[in-house]
Amino acid sequence: QNVISILKTNQLSSAYDAYKIHKLSDIPYVIRCGNVRNYWILQKNIRNKIGNWIKLKIALHSSLKLIVPTEQEAEYARKLFILPKSKIAIVPNFVPTDIFKPSKENTKQKNLLGFVGNFKYGKNLPSLIKAISSLPEIKLRLIGDGPQREELKSLAESNRVNLEIIPKQPHKKLPSLLNECEAFVFPSLFEGHPKALLEAMACELPVITTPVYGIKNLIDHQQNGFL
Repeated sequence: QNVISILKTNQLSSAYDAYKIHKLSDIPYVIRCGNVRNYWILQKNIRNKIGNWIKLKIALHSSLKLIVPTEQEAEYARKLFILPKSKIAIVPNFVPTDIFKPSKENTKQKNLLGFVGNFKYGKNLPSLIKAISSLPEIKLRLIGDGPQREELKSLAESNRVNLEIIPKQPHKKLPSLLNECEAFVFPSLFEGHPKALLEAMACELPVITTPVYGIKNLIDHQQNGFL
């Protein structure tokens, strides 16, 4: 018989659910969140925000640990929810470098830019397509899926951008697709500790990205990438 010994959430949005299960079953739990700051500031309704803050504070203080990937997120969470430092564990996102590494074969495609991620507002992909519209020699490869898929296809067509969309891939297939690109572009409006960016860097791709929270603590301009 399988016995559940501990619960783990993957986002703050499920933290209070874990707390409720804990109250019913007495099973301990940990809360894992990759992006405390942006989860919080994107909540606009003040009444809901106050209610969520109360629920999250209860859930966090009753948990064994809050697990976040960076010092930035730890400090933000500590101040926002008035948490003791002992309640927070920092576990950075990791990249399996036996999989994500440069290719031994020369598979680069000239002028091919790559992106991996969710096609949603925060990834800022419409701006990327509009920027590339003035560079007719550039081909853009988007790997993933999301609510903006059809919008991006239409935008690329109307702006005469050479766009290739590849559906979400298993991790083992991503390195070969990345290593065909000359560079990796990541135009996010906000991030936590983006694994897609780390994976591209592990493949030794030049990375072009935005100087926003969650990225500018990873990239030094013209040192390990371009902001």
